[in-house]
Amino acid sequence: MLGEIHDCRGFAGSRTAGHEWNAPTLKQYLGPNFTHIATDHRLESETAVLETFYATTRKA
Repeated sequence: MLGEIHDCRGFAGSRTAGHEWNAPTLKQYLGPNFTHIATDHRLESETAVLETFYATTRKA
């Protein structure tokens, strides 16, 4: 799985489905289903943070 985490500052917030989505929360959320989870390519500006992530080796 490959995706992006977006955190926009100054907007309604980054909570979805009761979770504050950031790299540590994403790793905790995906942990039961994947053996390897990594974040990479963090970009930060005054109004937003963007990180890419990937998860491999799905658990049975």
